[in-house]
Amino acid sequence: MGVLRIGPFDAERSWRPPDLARLPAVSDRQGDRVVAALDESLSVLCEPDDRFVVSAPLPTAFVDLMARAGFTAGHLVLPDLVDADLLASGPAPTRWSKVRAVVSGMELAPYAMLRSTATLRDVLGLTGSTPPYATVVDVNSKCWSNEVVRRHGWFGAGEVAQDAAGLRRLVAALGEAEAVVKDPYGVAGRGSLVVTSSRVLDSIVKTVEAQVAKGAYVELIVQPRYRRRLDFSAQWEIRPDGSAESSGLVQTDNRDFVYAGTRPAGAELVQRLDRIGYHEIAATVVSELGDAGYHGPVCIDGMVLEDGTVIPVLEVNARTSMGMIGMALQARATSAGLQAVLRHLPARIGEESSFDRLAQELDRLDLAFDGSGPGILLVTAGTLIVPRGRLCLALFVEWAGDEAGLLRNVVAAAERVGIRIYGNLTTRKASA
Repeated sequence: MGVLRIGPFDAERSWRPPDLARLPAVSDRQGDRVVAALDESLSVLCEPDDRFVVSAPLPTAFVDLMARAGFTAGHLVLPDLVDADLLASGPAPTRWSKVRAVVSGMELAPYAMLRSTATLRDVLGLTGSTPPYATVVDVNSKCWSNEVVRRHGWFGAGEVAQDAAGLRRLVAALGEAEAVVKDPYGVAGRGSLVVTSSRVLDSIVKTVEAQVAKGAYVELIVQPRYRRRLDFSAQWEIRPDGSAESSGLVQTDNRDFVYAGTRPAGAELVQRLDRIGYHEIAATVVSELGDAGYHGPVCIDGMVLEDGTVIPVLEVNARTSMGMIGMALQARATSAGLQAVLRHLPARIGEESSFDRLAQELDRLDLAFDGSGPGILLVTAGTLIVPRGRLCLALFVEWAGDEAGLLRNVVAAAERVGIRIYGNLTTRKASA
């Protein structure tokens, strides 16, 4: 019957307890809109008989580019499908009956488990097992994974501050080293702050104390700011019976705590991780997730430092991940004898029609990936939002050295249609 895939990508926001104190942050509605549109990248996980849910109709050019690359799943435009209250309110409305007629019997594969997921499965007649929602909330906290790291004595554990005084004490204990303060449910650069001065720490403490005075509780993770060489992640799938399977390992590119890309793990990285028994470490984390009652996709993030030290478990994401999307792209690349590199590039967007114009430009230059030779695949359309968005693309190349040239070509093409890429475009080769 196929699989029904659905987001959203900002699951951490829904998992976060309402009375948990927050770090200081600037509201970014534009950034929220970009994150919401990342759901479109789920299309590369789909087989032809699958369907994936989007919140708005996709541009014809996007559907055509995906089909040319070999991704032909159908789309369902349902902006409020994850509203559990709406789904569960009395007899199913006519619109849900119509949706049920299309998807009943399909297996539900959410990007992440939400409070509404089990209701969604039942109302629409979908198949598939879902773990308890409370378990999902628990294991996705960075405090949970940090405790696993501490219990097993692996390098890289942080300390958890449970009040403002404890936060000051833990930061001071790091001495001259810069501290990173993390929200347990922070993601994609939101919820991680580097303490570069006493003024920054004072600001954090003041914000936390104000929330505590209103009844909030505190859980903040404090770690030194590591000098990283590269990041990596392991992808696993835990079955409902507790058995698990490794899906693979990828190298990730993060810029100031923000996800920027995924590429195949190089031989040097794999060998380095083999030397420390990394597979067994990851399997231990997965086993603990299973013991806690979780099943589903898992991403375990780690880091290699400049001196070669490995932090095997930096955090755990009990959900689908960009690493899995990168692996799906690599599977398509492998069938064509190529390598796939997923890149997320911050961009200034000049016009609403920028995606269509960029797609036309790639066609004109014969740069669009056609499923066989080198080329470029735009994996989202809705992230190109005026005036500031994200260009999400996959570079399909024969050799790693070809990546920089292809990236320059797409950046030049984007600028010709009013999409200006900014930030560091340096490519990071798979290494360790």
